[in-house]
Amino acid sequence: MFILIKKDFSFNWKYLLLAIAISMIAPIGFAIEDAGSFAYWMYFFTPYMASAYIVNRICYIDDSPITRYFLNTLPIKKSLLVISKYVDSLISIVVSLCILTIFSLILSLPISFSSIILSLSFLILYYSIYMFLYFVYDYSFAQKTTMIVIFTSVGFMIFINRSNINIDIKILDQWYFLLAIFLFAIIAFFLSIKATVKKLS
Repeated sequence: MFILIKKDFSFNWKYLLLAIAISMIAPIGFAIEDAGSFAYWMYFFTPYMASAYIVNRICYIDDSPITRYFLNTLPIKKSLLVISKYVDSLISIVVSLCILTIFSLILSLPISFSSIILSLSFLILYYSIYMFLYFVYDYSFAQKTTMIVIFTSVGFMIFINRSNINIDIKILDQWYFLLAIFLFAIIAFFLSIKATVKKLS
């Protein structure tokens, strides 16, 4: 499985560097604009855009007929193909959030732990759904979730800003929410394994 993960990132190292750059530039932009009050949106959109950029590219390449044929010739279990993609997305999320947090500390931006937890929870849920759709259907079908997320997020952000609603969730509730997201991810994970093995067999 390590070879598969190494293959995914080494074949797309330019996109990986760009995803890292996105995570570095975002807090700089917020610092210049003095937009510290919008830290929640920074922790939401930045890791999503950075991780989606590299993960989408990895899935795009693997969805091509040539790559699928190559993967089918490898002496590996079909389930490892699924696991490697989930690990790819998880690595992308964690790296983006870590870089974002480090640069926020350097630039003295407010660090919102609750925003990090909510962002991590959302991204785990998102990629659980994305990978499931990717393996059951194809890359093009899974990509539709990107536009849904963007339009829904922008609409929600506009609604919150115009209505002046103050979102305040206790940290304990967020941990329960995060646990629920993990459970959902595990369920989607095993469904993806089953669907992938059946599709590639």
